[in-house]
Amino acid sequence: MNRTVARVSAIDDVSFKIYEGESLGLVGESGCGKTTLGRCILHLIEPTDGEIIYNNKSLKSLNKKEMKDFRRQSSIIFQDPFLSLHPRMTVGEIIGEPHVIHGTARGKEKEKKITEWLQKVGLNPYHIYRYPHQFSGGQKQRIGIARAMILNPKFVIADEPVAALDVSVRASIINLMKTFQKQYNITILFISHDIAVVRQICNRIIVMYLGKIFETAKVPELFDEPLHPYTKALLSSVPIPDPDVKKERIILEGDVPTPINPPTGCRFHPRCFERMPICSEVEPKKIEINENHSVFCHLYK
Repeated sequence: MNRTVARVSAIDDVSFKIYEGESLGLVGESGCGKTTLGRCILHLIEPTDGEIIYNNKSLKSLNKKEMKDFRRQSSIIFQDPFLSLHPRMTVGEIIGEPHVIHGTARGKEKEKKITEWLQKVGLNPYHIYRYPHQFSGGQKQRIGIARAMILNPKFVIADEPVAALDVSVRASIINLMKTFQKQYNITILFISHDIAVVRQICNRIIVMYLGKIFETAKVPELFDEPLHPYTKALLSSVPIPDPDVKKERIILEGDVPTPINPPTGCRFHPRCFERMPICSEVEPKKIEINENHSVFCHLYK
């Protein structure tokens, strides 16, 4: 007999805008709902409530053909380059699969486009006949980027694209994405738990915790004047490459609460070093500090 034991809301009352040509960062600890949000936007996971608006049109209202057009204009770069590539498909088949699905190129034309994108991501044309197990992690992620870019999408979700890579490889992948964004005017939602990585590629940053947005700001303002205690804690963990600069690290109390039964009031209050009595009782509302900076916190009224 099947019965419902509990319900989990991975994301709750999340609302934001991302503008054409912008790179928006989405940061937070593992398990805060970042990946779920990204997949809901592309309808890889059907949202149970709410709406995703693309070009002033709700995705709920799209018919089959319109949804296929939306999927052709959008793509995703997955977090794990080892699991996101089919081990029994050649690199050429993997990169060219979007053309097969959408019927946009075939034969010699498709092979030419695959070869072009292999070269654009820093691989060689002869790699087209090889299999994923013959490549390093960084090379696999380049293959994933080529697959995501081959249809020239307008919108790309990058879900922790450098999290599984060595530090030495991360910079080259980030620079590659920055080059493509500028060259093709792509809108990017860059998901990461590493706020220092997001700083290198994004214009604005959204800070999430346990399924909720806590703070949104442009990158310089967020790093210079963080408002929410959680944002301050995240930034305190970013190392400074100067031995003469002393930085106080903020160590948060306890563990992230379970999303099955989130805390009342502000979800961060059990771990907050600036909490007040109201924080455990009342959920904070959005406070607009200026047109580019907003925060959900009782410290600001």
